[in-house]
Amino acid sequence: MTITIANETFKTQASLTKRCDEIKSSAVLNEPITGRDLTLLAELLPLHPELDCPAPMSEAEVFIGSLPYGRQGFYVRFPDTAPTAVGIRKAVKSAFGKTSAIASHLYNLKIAGRSAIAKQVLAKRREFIGHNRENLDGTFVSDLSGQEFPMAELAIDHAPPLHYDTLLLGWVKEEGINPLDVPLLRTNGWTLFADEALAERWRVFHQERAVLRAISSSENAQGRPLNDEWLTVCGGSF
Repeated sequence: MTITIANETFKTQASLTKRCDEIKSSAVLNEPITGRDLTLLAELLPLHPELDCPAPMSEAEVFIGSLPYGRQGFYVRFPDTAPTAVGIRKAVKSAFGKTSAIASHLYNLKIAGRSAIAKQVLAKRREFIGHNRENLDGTFVSDLSGQEFPMAELAIDHAPPLHYDTLLLGWVKEEGINPLDVPLLRTNGWTLFADEALAERWRVFHQERAVLRAISSSENAQGRPLNDEWLTVCGGSF
């Protein structure tokens, strides 16, 4: 399978991973990545299945930062939000994983769903920061691990058992719709629901059921379980 990202063609996951490793090697720690390297990453990183994009990638800053255990990795920072670590290999795997029309549309549906609830996630972040204003230069305790992390690593996540994927699937089933029939559109770097009324029903569903929690950006990059019932509601095979 050959894919093209930012006018660069890659025949294998290994070739795309190698290109990303080259970007990481040439980048200056904590300094914004620019030029063709940024153009590639701006298209690739949003493919990570767990990256919440509260704004178009054109507004984001991408850089190499420190990870636990002395490692380094890619971070994305949107305006007014803390940096989020993004596992490059999951993004690469996702890029090569869209091997059928069903999988491709389902992937874009999940991105559109995240775009629709971005303001809810951002509101939770601001609420948490507001309640912990005295610790802005200190640490916070992760709701996932109970460990302390610098406040700069704050990320907002869906608490189990209602992970994002589970919530979106539940909404699709409650609506009684086939995900493949949901019209989507691309505008200004966003993937959105074309039907605003449908998007609003998803926001209400999410607002009423989601339990958002504070975890670290490194924990947030570890991924979440996906639900294999998507195959049934799509009425096809990947």
